[in-house]
Amino acid sequence: FRQRMVNHFREMLGVRYKLGAENDLGGHVRPKETDCSEVVEVVYASQPLFRKRMPDGACNQYAFCIKVNGPKPGDLGFMRYWSNKSQKTVWHVGILTERGTGIHASASRVEVVEDRLAVFTSHHGFIGWGRHPEFIQES
Repeated sequence: FRQRMVNHFREMLGVRYKLGAENDLGGHVRPKETDCSEVVEVVYASQPLFRKRMPDGACNQYAFCIKVNGPKPGDLGFMRYWSNKSQKTVWHVGILTERGTGIHASASRVEVVEDRLAVFTSHHGFIGWGRHPEFIQES
């Protein structure tokens, strides 16, 4: 199941980044645009295992998830930091893959990308890993 989740995230690679993008979750497998939390929301909403819907917004997703120290593919990595450009706290989320990489909607590259995991874990704003509370631990 975890690999299916990661594969679905990979289907989003190349989707255009747009801050605040909202998508119809009723069947659009590949939206035209997304932001980091929306891609997470769309992919999790497409999985029948989850009765509880992933909330919108990376900060809300962080609060919703169970915090884990030993992340597995399909778990989410979160960042929180101050942006001098926007003069506000920025939240960011991405998913861990089986390759030890992270898939996320990158504002700087203006699309969904797969990056080295260090892009998340070495960032000064990295705050940890989270798992959907209904995720089957053994999968």
